[in-house]
Amino acid sequence: MTSDPVLGIKAGVAAGMPVIGLTTRNPKHMLMKANPTLLVENYKDQ
Repeated sequence: MTSDPVLGIKAGVAAGMPVIGLTTRNPKHMLMKANPTLLVENYKDQ
C-alpha cells in the first residue's frame, strides 16, 4: 500500500500491511509518526 495522508498510513499499518509513505503533501516528521514501512521523500510523477 502507498499513501501520503497520515491516516492512510495508520490504517495500513493497523491492518498489518507494509506501507510506503510519500512526502507529496505532508512533511516527513508527520508521516514518520504514523510508522510507515518505508518513506519516499523524493518522488516525481512523470
